[in-house]
Amino acid sequence: MIHNQLIVFATEYDGATKKPGMRFYCHPMPQYLIFMSFGYLLHDFVDLVINERSMRIIELLFHHVVVITAFCVTLGTRQFLGVVILGLLMELNSVFLHSRSLLNLYRQPKESISFRFVALVNIVTFFIFRMAISAYLIYWLIWSIFFAVGDDELGWGYIIVDFIVIASLTSTNSVLLYRVMAADGLLGKKRERPASISRSDEELEEEEELDLENEDEGSDVEAGQNDPRKRTESTQTGTDDTQTTETPSVVMTSTQTSEPFVQFNTAPPTNTTTGTAGTTDSQTRA
Repeated sequence: MIHNQLIVFATEYDGATKKPGMRFYCHPMPQYLIFMSFGYLLHDFVDLVINERSMRIIELLFHHVVVITAFCVTLGTRQFLGVVILGLLMELNSVFLHSRSLLNLYRQPKESISFRFVALVNIVTFFIFRMAISAYLIYWLIWSIFFAVGDDELGWGYIIVDFIVIASLTSTNSVLLYRVMAADGLLGKKRERPASISRSDEELEEEEELDLENEDEGSDVEAGQNDPRKRTESTQTGTDDTQTTETPSVVMTSTQTSEPFVQFNTAPPTNTTTGTAGTTDSQTRA
């Protein structure tokens, strides 16, 4: 990509000899790079729409729409390939920009040597590959509008599209630079991002131990609830308790019903014996 861009700079118009420049430069390798970048941006656009749930999605979607529009114009008209390749040079800074984000994600202290090194390289490459290129694109657009002649003259349609793309990239890069410099404390302590993310290793270890203890307690409770043997024991225990509590009432009921039956059974034998004896005496007398 850098080699192709150097070719673009080396083949600008020089006097009466017309050579392909930022607008009419054409080469297969940069076109392959645009195809790959187009697929990446399209995939990332769909992923953001489906999975992202924050306000940050608006800024990212706007950036993706602007860049995809530039790709479509370049592939459709086969022009402005040099402008697009020059804009893609901005992504060289993304290596250090995302490295800094990863260090923040893993709570790397800002006072560490690794974070300071990445932050310094990020700022340097940000000015070189983003702000300097944005300034050059603005210069090229102004020159193409007011000073270009012949084939270099841009129509109003191209002027509007180029202005929207270049102005959008310049504004997003300026806002991003302000955020990065403010977060790194380069704009004063008042604008520095609070260091609440970077905590000590002891606090992180304590939090991990608490999480492990909570997970162990939760797993024990779930194991007790899901164990069929403990369920059977608890069911049998509950049944025994029920039988124990119901036994006195059963005994009382059986005792109460047996007493009348005993009295009822003891009376008839006496009466029967007496009656039988009286009958025998009367028969004897007779």
